[in-house]
Amino acid sequence: MNEFAEAQTRRRGASRRRFLIAASALASSAVLGVACGTAQLAPPGTPGAKPLKALTFMAGYQAQADVSFVGVYVAHDLGYFKTQGLDVTIKHSSGNGEHAKLLAAKQVQVITETATSLVKNATGETPLPFISLAVLTQTGDNALATLKSSGIDSPKKFEGKTVGYKIAPTFDYLAMLKEAKVDRSKIREISVGFDVRILTAGKIDVLPVFKSNEPDLLRRMGFPVNVIDPADYGIDVMGQLWTTHRDLLAAEPDVYQRFVKAALKGLYYAFDNAKEATDIVMRYASTADRAHQEYMLSTEKESTLTAQTRQYGIGWQTVDQWSKLQDGFASFGLIVKKVDPQTYFDDAIQKSIYRNGTLIWP
Repeated sequence: MNEFAEAQTRRRGASRRRFLIAASALASSAVLGVACGTAQLAPPGTPGAKPLKALTFMAGYQAQADVSFVGVYVAHDLGYFKTQGLDVTIKHSSGNGEHAKLLAAKQVQVITETATSLVKNATGETPLPFISLAVLTQTGDNALATLKSSGIDSPKKFEGKTVGYKIAPTFDYLAMLKEAKVDRSKIREISVGFDVRILTAGKIDVLPVFKSNEPDLLRRMGFPVNVIDPADYGIDVMGQLWTTHRDLLAAEPDVYQRFVKAALKGLYYAFDNAKEATDIVMRYASTADRAHQEYMLSTEKESTLTAQTRQYGIGWQTVDQWSKLQDGFASFGLIVKKVDPQTYFDDAIQKSIYRNGTLIWP
């Protein structure tokens, strides 16, 4: 081989080595990026990047540290939605069921709801085609509060007393009375609305409360209370949900899978980083009391992390849960008809985003 040929061979060999080294480095970088969760989607605006899918989330009431709100707040502020290719706008209902009305009109895409409301809405005279994407609080959000000074610390002691209800007696309250063998005919039940001071003023003996919220408010007002939780009497009532319209889910299932995945990622982060999560909540609820928001998140974390969700993942829901809840409603005449329990939820999302109880990310 002459000198020219030998030089050409050496140059080709060197070029090939440089190519292999560069290709190897590029592959390693791609693997590292995927492992770190940073290379799933190209940044918006870069060549080949897909435009973010717009989606509106509406919380059921004012900004606060409910877990159904917190996961979305954190996912939005830490960029989890963008990682999933979503541009999520967060809104809050002004009241009177605005969020449900807008979802029914398909003007928003995801709302917060409760399992009991979903059952009522699906079985009413004009059923709403809503479907649960994830069950967050697994043991229910309602309880009863009494002043410590009253000595009323169990359902049996409700007999001979005045017990309030917000709008109507709830299923979990009625089921608890039955389980505790309470004679309901000996109770005076009255509508009390949402002002906790009716208890401190002595106008009623037992106040219906949202257990992550109002007991803390009463204590801050200087009134120690007993909290009587239906869950302690074996009453299984699911609480907060992320809900969408059945037609919207059917049209774009991947969009809702990505929303739930990102929002759950946000909720896991919030549970592991409560201080930072509360910082984020306060950006949405700037006039709220921080300590109260911390109490709310801590209390609802306990209702979210159950034996079921620790095994299968936060948000998990089963046909047995929905069937039992519907049967309970029917047993007290709270619904006039029953439907297939599968009507209430779609667990395909949970099954696709978890592996052995661990959220797949990104």
